[in-house]
Amino acid sequence: MTLKDSKIDIKFSVIIPYYQQKAALVKCLGALSEQDYNGEIEILIVYHPSEEHIDQLKDDYPSIKWVINDQRPNPYISRNIGAREATGIYLCFMDSSCFPQPNWLTELDSYIVHNPRVQALAGKIEVVPHSDALKDQAHGVLYLNNKKNIERKYGVPAGHLIILKSVFEQYGGFKTETISGNDIVLTRRLLEEDINIHYVHSAVVEYPGHGYDELKTKMSKYAGGVAYHNKRSLKGTIYGFLPMRLGLFNENLQYRELNDLGRIKKIRLWFLVWGLKLRFNLGVMQGY
Repeated sequence: MTLKDSKIDIKFSVIIPYYQQKAALVKCLGALSEQDYNGEIEILIVYHPSEEHIDQLKDDYPSIKWVINDQRPNPYISRNIGAREATGIYLCFMDSSCFPQPNWLTELDSYIVHNPRVQALAGKIEVVPHSDALKDQAHGVLYLNNKKNIERKYGVPAGHLIILKSVFEQYGGFKTETISGNDIVLTRRLLEEDINIHYVHSAVVEYPGHGYDELKTKMSKYAGGVAYHNKRSLKGTIYGFLPMRLGLFNENLQYRELNDLGRIKKIRLWFLVWGLKLRFNLGVMQGY
């Protein structure tokens, strides 16, 4: 992989919103530097002017395109700004805490070569548990199964979303009123309007899992975004009070390669996930 030469057209623009996560960003950029992709890419880091250590980061990574978000520190505002500045055919949205595997771009490129009309893609998000505790497995089992989320037309997170720049612009980019949920709003709209989001299982980005206690707090933030956009149907609200269907729960266990858990641990994990669902659903109802 080589960074963008201004004289050469590129396929991928990697856009990363950055806010107060220096150590994570350095790890992310290290992973991007180890990509085995042979083509040209550009990397855009969109940061808020209040960010500390930014001058040192710019000195350490001079070939990266550093873009200022001079509005409020909202990741969706940063992503939209990065998209406007990007010159690639495909926009690759990623969080600064993500860690792409070395063949990530190669796998995406191979899929696009064999499916030249693809407009949007989502790869696998490999959740790295916060700890070995059973409760900290709940993050990956609850959601971030992009395969099922696409099949169910639920939408996919911006932490691993690849989309044609022309399509992104056509649909107006991300909404920015809240700091959570706008990626689901956009991608669900794409799916509802029959813009297929292709799932690429071999394109993997590792994502740090949240501990269970932290995730309980974050459920309220996620719920606020859903409530703001009024994206919760009566059917969805009713289902939110029910435990995850056993079939879907088992599929998520398989997706996370957790099939070897004993029966008692699976039941305990099922109840832990149910607790998070209830917290999210109550948060949505309070937000309406």
